Amino acid sequence: MNKTDFLERCGAEYKRSLNHNYLVIRKPEKADEDYQYSMAVQNDIGGLLPMEERISEGREYIYYEISSMQPLGRIYEHKELDSVTLETAIRGILRACRETEDYMIDFSRLVMDPVCIFMSLDDGSIKLMFSPEEKTENGSLVTVAEFFLERISRTDAQAALMAYRFYQTVRKDNYVISDIERVLDECRREGRDTLEEDYQTTVRNTDRIPTGLIGQTVVPVRSIEQDRMKNSSSITYDDFISENSIQQGRESVNIEQENTVKNGDEKKGLPLWVPAVMATGALAALAGIIPGVGGSKSAKLAAAAILIIAIGIAVKGIISGIRNKKNENPVVKEASPEKSIERFVPGKNNPEKKDMIRNEPMDFNKFFSDMPERPMPINEADAGKTIFVEPDSDGIRNVLVDRKRGKEYEIDHFPFTIGKLQGTADLILNDRSVSRLHAGLFEENGHVYLQDYNSTNGTFINGVQLLGEERAMLSAEDEVGIGKVCLEYR
Repeated sequence: MNKTDFLERCGAEYKRSLNHNYLVIRKPEKADEDYQYSMAVQNDIGGLLPMEERISEGREYIYYEISSMQPLGRIYEHKELDSVTLETAIRGILRACRETEDYMIDFSRLVMDPVCIFMSLDDGSIKLMFSPEEKTENGSLVTVAEFFLERISRTDAQAALMAYRFYQTVRKDNYVISDIERVLDECRREGRDTLEEDYQTTVRNTDRIPTGLIGQTVVPVRSIEQDRMKNSSSITYDDFISENSIQQGRESVNIEQENTVKNGDEKKGLPLWVPAVMATGALAALAGIIPGVGGSKSAKLAAAAILIIAIGIAVKGIISGIRNKKNENPVVKEASPEKSIERFVPGKNNPEKKDMIRNEPMDFNKFFSDMPERPMPINEADAGKTIFVEPDSDGIRNVLVDRKRGKEYEIDHFPFTIGKLQGTADLILNDRSVSRLHAGLFEENGHVYLQDYNSTNGTFINGVQLLGEERAMLSAEDEVGIGKVCLEYR
């Protein structure tokens, strides 16, 4: 997460004072002559970050209170947004904007950038940053809409639709807050209608559900072609895969049922007691036990033939019985686990997409049409070659070791967030001195850096405390302090 042009221009820096954290910028020379600036500083406006003026070394500064808060750009930077999370964030921004209207704060004076929009980690409320500059383009929500578009979940069609319509609305010249609220209401209503339609479709098709699936939980999937005709923007790659998978499952169930019926209709062989009776009668005839039978040579030959036929029928029946028993208990091979597929995020995997969304006109289907390319086949001639890889000279394994607790935490990706906020932090440290989003690890040019996230109790490297948002390089065996938790980087 980098500073915006606005923060760079204002010389922004982060400061910590006891248990308070501040975002500090230089105060413009003629700010006191600005009516809106005076209203923002002198009043406690619910939708704005609290502001106060301070003088340091003969220069005036503006201090924005950001304690227990984090910018949206950090919270959602590496997170896929579903429809619920997206709607909550957008409505929080709109609610903050509404609260500023009562104080005659112009929308253009609000810094609408994910780096400058803060969310409380206590109650999830949104706070906006008031700009002391009079002539700015801060009030545009396009940057926020683009940020959301690049991070929506590819498996949530409603989130994609909501993000795109939000983006379309804020690109208009004369939109108002009620326009965005109406778009959110429409997306939510369409989502409820879709669920109701799914339920009705399931009820209507219950009599067509394969016998083997009755009594089980059945996920209704509408025809892809019908969905495309009704609303082409609601179809995702994952929906298409799910539809085909379920259809294939249904076909396999039907085939299995057909085979079962066919096998059941096949004529069963003669029971074993039939050849047993035939063999007994033939033996009796040959032995002369039955009166009047078996005396002549032709009778004995006939009895011997019957005996041979009976033995053949018995052997065939035994073999058929063994085969049928095997078919009743077939050996089923376990399906191989799915290979993980890297999700495509518009703008992240393909930087050109980020430029495309700024150009008119925009095609929603084209925007979400890119899919991960299939891996190139391996050349068999090179498959057996082994390449020598030199070991790291410093022997770094990218792990954090907690010697006190006897634990080792692997850093398997970057950025890597440390804190105690479940669902957001990558490494959860359940300690009272650790902030919810405390610090982060980054990789640049082959080196690993530790950055403080304006934590309450500080982030340390070998006992030296980092300033708010300061980033410093780590070396092997450095001692990392996360509040009162001591870790060793290896």
